[in-house]
Amino acid sequence: EEDEPEECEDEDEVEDEEYLDVISQKYAYLKTSNDPNAWISLAAYCFIYTYDYDSTISNCEKALDLNPESADAFFWRGRAKAISRKFEDKSSAIEDFSRCIEIPPNNYNAYYQRGKLYCDKGDYRDAIDDFAKVISMNPNNYKAYGERGYANYYYGNKQQALADFNS
Repeated sequence: EEDEPEECEDEDEVEDEEYLDVISQKYAYLKTSNDPNAWISLAAYCFIYTYDYDSTISNCEKALDLNPESADAFFWRGRAKAISRKFEDKSSAIEDFSRCIEIPPNNYNAYYQRGKLYCDKGDYRDAIDDFAKVISMNPNNYKAYGERGYANYYYGNKQQALADFNS
């Protein structure tokens, strides 16, 4: 039974019946498939629509068993660990985002999420670097400018913070 998908606990909270149909089809498919992308899709569904972070993590781990180089699995597992109350120390989430970044193509969202965690830990220099990378990859990402502004402010770069907030 180890290959059984981790069912999302709060499916009844999803209002749109279409999503429930999609997820039940995924469960049926996963019982007969070793497709890591299907596990990642299920993990993302659990994260986005049901807030079931334990299932997200479990399904990403199954995807990584099938494909240890899955940047998407590292990304979604990192997102779940970053939010889950079970992971007080966010180092494990930072490691997942770092691993996601190492696997081409670089995912600016992984830099962004890792930067936010660095800020939470007070590692403002690392956060500034990550938000700068996001901005270089996606210059229209206004959230990255704002986050970098906060990181610069707390790092003591008040002038750079002001420039970021005005960008």
